[in-house]
Amino acid sequence: MAGDVRRKVPSVDTLLRSEPGQRASATVGRPLLKRTLLATLDEIRAVAADGTEPPSDDEILTVAIGRAADTAFGLTPVINATGVLLHTNLGRAPDPRSVPSRGRRAATPTSRSIAPPGSAAAGRPGRSCSWPRSPMRRTPSS
Repeated sequence: MAGDVRRKVPSVDTLLRSEPGQRASATVGRPLLKRTLLATLDEIRAVAADGTEPPSDDEILTVAIGRAADTAFGLTPVINATGVLLHTNLGRAPDPRSVPSRGRRAATPTSRSIAPPGSAAAGRPGRSCSWPRSPMRRTPSS
């Protein structure tokens, strides 16, 4: 196998010691770049086993640095849990029936109604009141 094309594939150390490799190592970190270089070179060796000529060192570094940059600075999958609080009722106020007796009166919905000044219900918490309704205006028919 004197003409084996896989011998033309550069080593990881050669690529990491090159000027572009050192700059990329400073940016994305040497361990990450080394891991992506190993994966890229494994793919190139698999293709070169069929007799295909390997790409140049710069092209190999470009692919590996791009993958390392995507990993280091790219988007990562996350779990979107924005609806969890809404659909599980975890974000709601406590049920007034479960509030201790001292706070029960303050937590009842009727104590939150505001009576207009001078009405019969004004100043008495826990009483509901109804606002006076204004008569509906009728427009003359044309």
